[in-house]
Amino acid sequence: MRIASLSILVAMGLSPVCGCKTTVTETATSYAEPGAAPSSILETQLRRWEDEVGLYPKRHDLYYKIAGVQFQQENFHESVDALTHAIALKPDDAKYHYHLGRVHLHSGELSEAESEFRTAVRLMPAGRYTGSHAALGYVLAKQQRFDEALAEFQKCIAADPGNPVYFYFMGSIHDILGHRDETIRNFQTYLARGGQSYRTKVRFILEKLGVALADERPDSRRSGDGVSVSERPNEALLEPFGAGLDVPREASEK
Repeated sequence: MRIASLSILVAMGLSPVCGCKTTVTETATSYAEPGAAPSSILETQLRRWEDEVGLYPKRHDLYYKIAGVQFQQENFHESVDALTHAIALKPDDAKYHYHLGRVHLHSGELSEAESEFRTAVRLMPAGRYTGSHAALGYVLAKQQRFDEALAEFQKCIAADPGNPVYFYFMGSIHDILGHRDETIRNFQTYLARGGQSYRTKVRFILEKLGVALADERPDSRRSGDGVSVSERPNEALLEPFGAGLDVPREASEK
């Protein structure tokens, strides 16, 4: 494996650590990092949704909300069950399949996650949303199916060419495959388009590949949340896909 082989498998984490504005409204529902909300609040929410589903058993959105709370409580089996109920009531809702894939992925069930992400991709208008493609690309990369993963991230670039994060993942995969020129091209594009979350990592890899880089101002080496990437553990890096069906944009250099 090449320089970036660990970066793509570590930095492309499941857990969202930043909010994102999506085209899908998810009122009172959260698929945030498990354990992020106080347990008392989660229990209150769960009782509320369970009481309502008892009154309205055919409301698929209630099962979806229950699944979100169960996910935050780290009750992943229960979250899968609730999402499965939602899908049984509304099988053509891409959002339900997308989040079911996320729960499976969090549990390490890659085949199940891939299946759900592929369904989400099929149900979404082509070229409109990137989250399902990015999620599918991640699962394929986890299975070392790199050519297929590259194809999914290329679709993300086609749909949202202004988001630099896809060029980071493209470059990482090409580095794993030993494609030096493609690695350099994608990483340089990432830097040129103002990518911040992986900037320190990208500059390190490019320098190792023999690319001369100009010095940057100290503030340009910092991520969007004001914390130096080099000072944060890998698992805390921003994920490539958020809680909705779009990938959150990185904070560009001011």
